Amino acid sequence: MGHLTFVREATSNVWVAAGSADPEAVIEVSRQDADGWFVSSVTTCEDAVPVDRSGAASGLPHRVLVEGPSVGDVYVTDLAASGEDFNALWSRLGLVGPVPEVDFASSVVLYFGAVESGSCPLGKVEALMLDEGKRRVYPAIPMAGGDSAVDVCTDDAGLHAVLIEVGRTDLPDGEFSIWIDESDPPACCGEGVTVVTGDELAGDG
Repeated sequence: MGHLTFVREATSNVWVAAGSADPEAVIEVSRQDADGWFVSSVTTCEDAVPVDRSGAASGLPHRVLVEGPSVGDVYVTDLAASGEDFNALWSRLGLVGPVPEVDFASSVVLYFGAVESGSCPLGKVEALMLDEGKRRVYPAIPMAGGDSAVDVCTDDAGLHAVLIEVGRTDLPDGEFSIWIDESDPPACCGEGVTVVTGDELAGDG
């Protein structure tokens, strides 16, 4: 196909080569975090077959149930695949108030013990991401106020619990892992990664 020049389609996350009326290729990107943009998919319009982008991250349909309370622990994750599991997780975290209703026949709940600095608090969940190369699911949570809010963040590890509902069929087939962000876990905390074999998703909740 040779060298192509891509132009952004208005304010969307889609970039098109050779014009939208008769494109030669299309790239769709997503803002995974405040550090930059990441390629979600590439389509060559000669055959309209998406190019495999090993390691590319893409967003999953989801519903945020809880974000931000200082409960639970940091550098940990978990999966609740039934109402009983969810009630136990809710109690274990020390959350108060009614437990959100979830249809566990079609969905599961993921828990992320995210970490925030006291000087750089986290903002709202922007997306639930799947890194296809690492087979890892994690939330995209930017800093409140953006990266320019402060010059240096203190290294305290504050609690920032996040609970997200996601459809069973929207999660990857086979084994994958759940972690608090796109980075590999620090040396201290590898046991906080939750490995899902697929069996956990097979039940009816």
